[in-house]
Amino acid sequence: MNECGVVSVLNNKVQSGSSDDFIQFSYILERLFGGLPVRTVSSDKLSMISFVDYIFDSVDNSKTILLLTTFATEKNLPEISLSSIQHLFDSTLTDLFQCLRKDIFYVAHIWANMDFNTDSMNFMSEQVYYSTQKLDLDIMGVDCFYGSTIASFNVGGFNVEEININSRNYYVYHLNVLWPQATISFIKNFAKLKKNGEYKSLKQSMNSYACLTVLTDQNTCEVLLVIAHIYEYSEDKAGYKFYKLVD
Repeated sequence: MNECGVVSVLNNKVQSGSSDDFIQFSYILERLFGGLPVRTVSSDKLSMISFVDYIFDSVDNSKTILLLTTFATEKNLPEISLSSIQHLFDSTLTDLFQCLRKDIFYVAHIWANMDFNTDSMNFMSEQVYYSTQKLDLDIMGVDCFYGSTIASFNVGGFNVEEININSRNYYVYHLNVLWPQATISFIKNFAKLKKNGEYKSLKQSMNSYACLTVLTDQNTCEVLLVIAHIYEYSEDKAGYKFYKLVD
């Protein structure tokens, strides 16, 4: 983490033995509850461990990280107002914010360098969360460009792993999601703008792109966590910074 509170990703390619070993759940939770000085992105029932967008290469069995956010944040999260970002999203974010408790809303400001192979079609998101409760999680995703929806999806069926740490049970929820084709096309166009040296258009386009993630317990229909992702082009680094969303 640098002096501005931005967590930077230094190495964006990892080897993988299987599609399920990207995050070592028990190690992360042991560190989290063993005094690691981090502020988790969480509600009273659900906490985020990581959200990783990556390209999977079946030839060399590697994963190239495009975007990464984790529970490692500043101790005291800064605030950002809904009015400053709502133009980036369709009405979903505002509608949810008006009718739900405000402490479940977060904003992830993400810097991306757009350095990846535009020929690949294996664009994936790996999302990992944990809770002290057994939940039936569902994710709703809404991807927007200039405030208009370009893709939306609902996905359930999380893999659930039960872990015991210090005589207490935790449930880790893990899901891999293939990106919608419309989103893949947009991201590839961003990468092509960089390749062609059209940096002004690239910066403007990425500043106008946004994604919303909504996690719900299907058993109770309760919305547990809402994360709004906003983006910015960075020439060299990839990183993120979290905010609390406020009025």
